[in-house]
Amino acid sequence: MVARREIEEATTDAQDGGVLTSQLADVAGRIYDVMQDRGLTQTDLMRRFNAARPKVLTTKEARNATPPLSNRWSLNRILQARLPDTDAIKKLSVDSVRVFAEALGTSAEYLLGGPDPSSAFVLWDPLSDPSRAQKLLDLMSLHEQRASTVVGWSRAIPCSLTSGEFMEAYHLAIFGQDAAGCAAASLYNGVGRIRRERFLGSRRRREWDLTQIMFCSDLAAIIEGSQPYDSIPAELRHQCIRDLRGLIVDRTTGVQLVVADESKALRYALQIYDSVIVFGRSLAVWRDYAGNVRWSSRDATVRETADLLGQIRYEATHHQPDSVVSFLDAMLAR
Repeated sequence: MVARREIEEATTDAQDGGVLTSQLADVAGRIYDVMQDRGLTQTDLMRRFNAARPKVLTTKEARNATPPLSNRWSLNRILQARLPDTDAIKKLSVDSVRVFAEALGTSAEYLLGGPDPSSAFVLWDPLSDPSRAQKLLDLMSLHEQRASTVVGWSRAIPCSLTSGEFMEAYHLAIFGQDAAGCAAASLYNGVGRIRRERFLGSRRRREWDLTQIMFCSDLAAIIEGSQPYDSIPAELRHQCIRDLRGLIVDRTTGVQLVVADESKALRYALQIYDSVIVFGRSLAVWRDYAGNVRWSSRDATVRETADLLGQIRYEATHHQPDSVVSFLDAMLAR
């Protein structure tokens, strides 16, 4: 795990293409791991790096400071830095890390293990840049590994906690069935499947728990079939609630549901979003009703978002498992 102080020290001079001098083995290890995960050879990565370089490095000075990889030997020296007791290279420029991120289809923040000094706040439009989905997945995975608790709020039950059938029906309902809506639904279905597989598949070895906050009115909308659930069959909607109940009852899942009333103040604070999630105290992610996603690792922003979710949790109507299960049972019995 990379300490924030070390990241700040390493990137203090990185604003103008300075060098990363600490945690080099971790960065090289992430580059290697993503390369392996993408099924790339060193030759593939070298070619991608050189192709990405002029796109990422927009000034002549930056390109001069970060030369292309001329052969596999130069790349291999970087990758060898992940190994213990090696001095293959002494430093790696942050600009080089940004080029590697572009070449690998991930984020510089993920490779650095902390904030990318060039982007403290990121906005993603999934339709204009669908390739960024993998970058967000990588980033969330990194921060999950660091967190002891992940706290989220959402209008709908998160993809990680529901079936693929319900997830696909919900995405189609909220994004629509025109070309753009189908594209957005397809993208979020892919993200949702990966998130669900990671969450449920790692429950015996992950070290963090999930606290999910939902409003009573939003859970009632699923049961009653009001918008946006009016096009989803009743049995599928009810099964979704039963599945959620099962995850709460099974304490090995590490899932806690908190059910809160929606006050005017909270409605105002969350008015443009359909979901918010905070990973420990290191990353906050928001999604709006149009499907746009933004995220930030800034301390103040993450802390403010975590405090808001903490306030909702503290004032919740049902936060103990037995109380939540009783609430869900009462809804299902309607």
